[in-house]
Amino acid sequence: MTASATAATRPPDVALLFTGEDSEDADAGRELYETQPAFRRAFDRCAAAQSPLFATQFALAELWRSWGVVPTSVLGTGVGEFVAACIASVFTVDDAVKLVAARGSVEQFDAIARQITFKAPQIGIVASQTGKFVSAGDISNPTYWRRQDRRIRERLRGD
Repeated sequence: MTASATAATRPPDVALLFTGEDSEDADAGRELYETQPAFRRAFDRCAAAQSPLFATQFALAELWRSWGVVPTSVLGTGVGEFVAACIASVFTVDDAVKLVAARGSVEQFDAIARQITFKAPQIGIVASQTGKFVSAGDISNPTYWRRQDRRIRERLRGD
């Protein structure tokens, strides 16, 4: 097989970007929720996160996955960083939901973060602060997520 034939059969690299709180739209995903079962199932799994943005972004990624669109890397900012890590298998969606729901309380967030099993990402995760890939050691460490949670809270307060 020639190099051009191999390139033609190889799926393209796909990167997904998950945004932060500044991009929320109350009706985002409504039509997908009503018409796409894969989207609806994934969205409903995230209801306890109390973040429509998290649920919409996770459900959209799962819908794309059901259509055969699989990312090779992800980037997220704000709540989108939790979605990106979830898609990269750093933690489960159930753990992500708990972390996102606890973001308002330092003590609660820390307690949940200590209970989660963090794993090395299965795909590349780009740090929104640097534009570089995050090391598996950093992203799979509860300290990283506590620092990110603190940074998000500060930005939302305007510090």
